[in-house]
Amino acid sequence: LGVTLKVTSDFLYPIAVAVSAITTFTTPYFIKFSDPFATWLERKLPAGLKESLFRYETIMSTSSSSNVLLLVWKEYGIKIMLNAVMVVAITLAISRLILPYFFTHFSGDFLSFTAGTTTLILSAPFLWAIFVGGPQHSSTYQAETAEQLRRLQFGISIVRLLLGFAIIGFIVSNFTSALAFSGVILIGVTTLGIFFFSRYSEPIYKKIENRFISHLTANELAEIEKKSKVPELAPWNATLTEFQVSPQSPLILKSLQESRIKEQYGVTVAMIERGDAHILAPTREDILLPGDNVFLIGTDDQLDAVRGLIEKEPADDSPDIDENFGLVSFLLTSQDIFINQSIRECGIREAVNGLIVGLERDGQRHLNPDSSMILQASDLIWLVGDKSLIKQLRSKHD
Repeated sequence: LGVTLKVTSDFLYPIAVAVSAITTFTTPYFIKFSDPFATWLERKLPAGLKESLFRYETIMSTSSSSNVLLLVWKEYGIKIMLNAVMVVAITLAISRLILPYFFTHFSGDFLSFTAGTTTLILSAPFLWAIFVGGPQHSSTYQAETAEQLRRLQFGISIVRLLLGFAIIGFIVSNFTSALAFSGVILIGVTTLGIFFFSRYSEPIYKKIENRFISHLTANELAEIEKKSKVPELAPWNATLTEFQVSPQSPLILKSLQESRIKEQYGVTVAMIERGDAHILAPTREDILLPGDNVFLIGTDDQLDAVRGLIEKEPADDSPDIDENFGLVSFLLTSQDIFINQSIRECGIREAVNGLIVGLERDGQRHLNPDSSMILQASDLIWLVGDKSLIKQLRSKHD
């Protein structure tokens, strides 16, 4: 191409072809034998020269690692500079070379908008490297050097963001007006603020919180400690949550092995609290009783699924105990099948789902009569049980 356009001399063409042909065949062999040659050369070098080379390598390695500014330039500066050059080159090529050619055939703001959008799309990988790209050799640094580099991350991030938005502003300014350029600057500053607060607000808040807690009294600190819950198990997104076993729960009087809550729901029973007793790491033979406080470990979804089983609510259509259960008097007659039988054997308990709690005979009252007492005609008994069943019992013998 150079010879055709008359920008190079004729003698350069055969030289370029010859060099290309020779290196095409020789370079693979150079690469293949480079390591063996280096090993052979190292064995042949004098000991004094090898020692000098080793000291020089050590000094250069130490000095480059200990110099923080040089380290920052090595990890970030070169990368940012090269990517910025690429973005500028793309922008100038489109705005100064390609766009004027289209303006000779087309006109309008839409063409400038399309060219600017295309430039941003083509520059996106390089802009990403400027904004986000991290160090590539941090794993090879000493602990002290890596810590110094980590402490500079905040300042480096601010500089990279400002430089990145400045480059974006440069792109936009080549294709649109100053007003649009100001809008881009405003969006950039807003994004910078969001990035700052999302990334660094939590450490700042922690410092303020620790300073506030350091001024609390002993009683206030004890109260905070008392109310604090078990922390979240972040690596597994699991938490420790307390449940109270409901009297309606189907798990009552079942062992942990029989309940199978771990197999069915994936949760683990960490502790059972029963009054003042605490059963830590319960075994599979431990049973659950009404009122037990059970501490389970699991994810939020697993805990929500098992909550309805442990803290089961009573059915809405359950009968009202105050209306159907109470104290009713019952006068025995000679036609009742219960007379001449003991309280234990008469069957009233089973018939009314209740108990004989009182008996009046010949003006004498017996509270909680003995189960061996024989029922007689004209006895007035007091029953505690299902009122509807007691009424049915009376109707059967009227």
